[in-house]
Amino acid sequence: MSKEFDYLIFIGRFQPLHVGHQFVIEQALERAENVIVLVGSATSARSPRNPFTYEERREVIDSTFRSHAFPNRLHIRPISDTSSDNRWKEQVQRQVYSVLESDTDIRLNGIGKRRIGLIGYAKDGSSYYLKMFPQWESVNVQPDSGPFNATDIRERYFTPLPEISERWLSPATVDFLSSFVRTQEFKDILRDAAYISAYRQSWNLAPFKPTFVTVDNVCVQSGHVLLVKRGDYPGKGLWALPGGFINHDEPLKESAIRELREETLIADHLGRIPPAKLAGFIQEDRTKVFDDPNRSSRGRTITHAFYYEFPDQVEMFQVQGADDAEAAAWVPFGELQQSQMFEDHYLILEDMLNLKGAF
Repeated sequence: MSKEFDYLIFIGRFQPLHVGHQFVIEQALERAENVIVLVGSATSARSPRNPFTYEERREVIDSTFRSHAFPNRLHIRPISDTSSDNRWKEQVQRQVYSVLESDTDIRLNGIGKRRIGLIGYAKDGSSYYLKMFPQWESVNVQPDSGPFNATDIRERYFTPLPEISERWLSPATVDFLSSFVRTQEFKDILRDAAYISAYRQSWNLAPFKPTFVTVDNVCVQSGHVLLVKRGDYPGKGLWALPGGFINHDEPLKESAIRELREETLIADHLGRIPPAKLAGFIQEDRTKVFDDPNRSSRGRTITHAFYYEFPDQVEMFQVQGADDAEAAAWVPFGELQQSQMFEDHYLILEDMLNLKGAF
């Protein structure tokens, strides 16, 4: 008996896979000949919000459904976070079409009248993608119990006494989490989570939720961008743009230049570059504001990213890590890796340098 759909697509981060996700995939396998699972934030650095790599999540999903005897019907593919909805949509479409192209009949005869749909459950705003692809039919399914929230699972897990709830997790997820808790990666994320929790609690007595204003510096020279390695939590050891919080008594540009000089000790052949000279390299028309409400784990943070175009030359400006930066380096555009960068800093570069995404 033929199924309702030829392909159903399910998009999620699966941080981690829980029974709500499992229910949707099971429903998709009942309704469709093939199911495409797209795993989001596939190239993001580990953090309390995205603690597990794409490879780890893919293995958990695969292990969970391996016993269901669906060896050729479940297709798992990565998608990365991007700097715009259009780039994200392009990724989704390319990954879906890559699966369709592996279908010999489609490759020879085209998609034709095949029924393709998006499946999910409208638990919250994270399922907004169901309306982003009107060419694919939207299928909304609701489990009998729930709602299920991976955020709550992570918050109970990343504590000094980790909680792994077998009621809400597949056996494969339980096995993975039980093993992961013994790794150095768990300890690093636990320290990040503890820092973020304490930071947020320090603002509990404020009369309203705080909004932070920061500055970042996108410095370009000879096909390289200037990055600093973070010396403390959160994100210790990750690469980031030079920048930080503004002082109450300084304008944004002045703050940006101060942070750049403090963290990199940037110098030319004459020595430390003075603020006025650095200001001359800023291209005002390429300076941008990044204000996604979820861009920082510490809270609502609006950053102003200043763009500097330094002269192309063999000997680039000298830099070294200082202040709270462990190191500073000029990194070629082609060597930038989202998995090694703090929070959304790779996305800022993707946007401002017009870089091609991970997939």
